[in-house]
Amino acid sequence: MGNFNNYSGFREVAHTADVALKVRGNSIEDLFIQAALGMHAIMKMKLAKGKCIQREIFLKEVDIESLLVSFLSELIFYAECGEGFNKFEIGILNNKMKGKIIGKKIKFIERELKAITFHRLKIEMCKSGYETLIVFDV
Repeated sequence: MGNFNNYSGFREVAHTADVALKVRGNSIEDLFIQAALGMHAIMKMKLAKGKCIQREIFLKEVDIESLLVSFLSELIFYAECGEGFNKFEIGILNNKMKGKIIGKKIKFIERELKAITFHRLKIEMCKSGYETLIVFDV
């Protein structure tokens, strides 16, 4: 899917419509975490100083791609409520996610995202773990 030599576990990629993000992770959990961090980077989200917020997360879907969309959609929902998360303790098994997300109140967001699409979304195994392309509706 592409070379990540000069990147973290995510990088924004050119896309004809909306915004796309190519994501790589060493494990499926790492892929989800990198997707969340990449999404927040696209949003140019800045968190406020102060008290940490912690939320439990339990999600179940029919397939792993739907689980990723649900997870990122949950984070967009929290962002709309003024909460941003940048630390994740999650476990994924049989298209189910359980864990906690940790963050703070949002100071500001420069680019709002409406939704995550299923356009070209397919999680693939690669020699270094997992990769996918996520398209966001802006």
